[in-house]
Amino acid sequence: MTTETMKNRKKQILRNSEYYDLQSVHDELYSRSGSGVTFTNLMGRIMDERNVRLAYRNLK
Repeated sequence: MTTETMKNRKKQILRNSEYYDLQSVHDELYSRSGSGVTFTNLMGRIMDERNVRLAYRNLK
């Protein structure tokens, strides 16, 4: 995979995340993890319909 292809893929994944309105959720989790927060009960977020659709779209 070329560098240009990888850049385009990353942009597409970001657009997909924004489309499903999950970018703010991902940003919040990333920020909290950087602060050393230990997460529990993440299964609800993992199984959220928007997250499942996003994962499927990114795998296609």
